[in-house]
Amino acid sequence: MNEQGSILVRNYYTFEEFSALINALSEGLSIATDALQEAYQSLSFYDLKKIPLQEEIIKILPRKIALKAEAVVIDTSGTDMIIGMINPLNTKSISLLESGLGSSFVPVLVAEKDLRQILGKYYSHIPEALKIVQQFKPEKSQEDKLFVGAAGIKNDVATLFELLMQEALQVQASDIHIETFEEQLTIRFRVDGILRQYKVDHTYISQYLLRYIKILANSDIAEERRPIDGQHMSVNVGNRKFNIRLSIIPSAFGYSIVMRLLGEASHLSLKKIIKDPAYSTEILNYLNLKQGVFIVSGPTGSGKTTTLLSALSEINTPDRKIITVEDPVEYKVSGITQIQINTKINFGFGEALRSILRQDPDVIMVGEVRDDITANAAIRAAVTGHMVLATIHTRSVSDIPGRLMDLGVDAFSLSMALRLLVSQRLMRILCDNCKVSHALSPDEQSFLKIIFPSLTEQQCSGFYKALESGCDFCHHTGYSGQTIIYELLKTTQEMVLALGEKDFKNYYELVEKALKGKKLLDHALDVALKGQTSINEVLSFND
Repeated sequence: MNEQGSILVRNYYTFEEFSALINALSEGLSIATDALQEAYQSLSFYDLKKIPLQEEIIKILPRKIALKAEAVVIDTSGTDMIIGMINPLNTKSISLLESGLGSSFVPVLVAEKDLRQILGKYYSHIPEALKIVQQFKPEKSQEDKLFVGAAGIKNDVATLFELLMQEALQVQASDIHIETFEEQLTIRFRVDGILRQYKVDHTYISQYLLRYIKILANSDIAEERRPIDGQHMSVNVGNRKFNIRLSIIPSAFGYSIVMRLLGEASHLSLKKIIKDPAYSTEILNYLNLKQGVFIVSGPTGSGKTTTLLSALSEINTPDRKIITVEDPVEYKVSGITQIQINTKINFGFGEALRSILRQDPDVIMVGEVRDDITANAAIRAAVTGHMVLATIHTRSVSDIPGRLMDLGVDAFSLSMALRLLVSQRLMRILCDNCKVSHALSPDEQSFLKIIFPSLTEQQCSGFYKALESGCDFCHHTGYSGQTIIYELLKTTQEMVLALGEKDFKNYYELVEKALKGKKLLDHALDVALKGQTSINEVLSFND
């Protein structure tokens, strides 16, 4: 093995990252932190992106063991086999590898994301899942088997569901889509915002899979006409727990099932969610205030709720009472009172807000401002001494006040309440392993300078693009992961006065001046200039 492929872990992680890793691991292992730290400092880190992996070597490790131990064979040329692991100090995984290999090996540390991508390629669950779908034959006793399967005994339907969950984990999907059409079943995984599709010319199993999912979600399996929206369920697959938000809609030939895979509340960290220090700093500055509104806008799936809950995690202390009103409650956070609205009993955002103000909260989060009652209640809370965080659907920061006024909020109240306004999106990041430099052609430069007049010729030669064929680490897409791009507006005294006096022309001129060079598209360009994304991805936000 080339020695350049390995570096000590203490030279790879920052101090904060290493400390967090030690703390996380020490919670699951019966070993003292000092000893654990010493053990990890003696380990080597292998960068899987820089190592020429071979399929015949990887496949030495049986599929079941590789997935359960979360490990991959890296090299066999030396005295001992080199095994890459997410957690090389996990005694259960080590024992599993020892029993499966029957030979000595050296465990080394690898990046979790890289390992999952390798496992996803060489140990994909999709072929086995599609085989179950194709060979499925409904039986008279199948209904009883569904209930048994939900209790933990494997049958074809339960096995298919588990395989889909395992595949989603490996490819790091955010959603699973299961759709029935006239002559086929379609399964799609959304990865980095893009759907990957698998089709099977067989639909028998779909109705049983639907009922199995309903059983797991404690939904009424007899009701097949009404949509299910926002139902939550938690399932354990292997040693992983999935928190799922479920949506089911009847269609012409069956159903459309969408399962949104939610992360753990313990992972909600402002610094981890928001990589740009300027953005996180502005949020932290707002959190030091006693009252006012912080609103995040953006389309569905742009990370608005995750941003707000990450912000709340920064001030989730015993001296603050924090209450959220959500639809649905996606992440359950200890120390925060979270309220689920229920439209069936006419308990919406507005009704909830009116009630919680009597609970003497310091901080309130509104999952979505979508009607006049909610909008007015949120603004009233902000002007009566509460810190309010909320989400709303608008195209840009400048549209937020107008949207709130459309919902019946008067301009004077807005001027008193608005403090920090943000519009954010998720943008795909180029795969570091296969991205290639991209010097813009004269025609491309001319086009870009119309949109970005300040762009220099030197900057035009510093872009990167996705490799057309991609690589194993990005599933041959050229992109791996996403980042938040945003535009941010802090209200000034001049803006407040303009709003209060209903001088909207002056207000929007002040906003345009404040956002000059700092809009979503400008931020996207900055990411591209750093070599993190392509200019094509930037232009996708030029709408």
